[in-house]
Amino acid sequence: MIASCWWFFCLIMVSSYTANLAAFLTVETVTSPFDNVEELVRKKTIKYGAKSGGATLNFFGVSNNLISIKIMRFAGFFRVQIYSWKANIS
Repeated sequence: MIASCWWFFCLIMVSSYTANLAAFLTVETVTSPFDNVEELVRKKTIKYGAKSGGATLNFFGVSNNLISIKIMRFAGFFRVQIYSWKANIS
């Protein structure tokens, strides 16, 4: 009886170790491409934009902040036309 309890305990321990090891090895570490708006402005590889006629584009258009002006210059090239999601429903 004691031997079977010991083997059952060992089986549980090995199973727990294997499961934890598999979980540890399959987890991806998520890294953010930028941490703040200044880093986003400095990176030229990330494209961002604003909806044409939207409040975001208008906000950056009237702002006097240097970062906002740089964002507006960059985002102005990537204006997107967004249609209503209701138009796609039949």
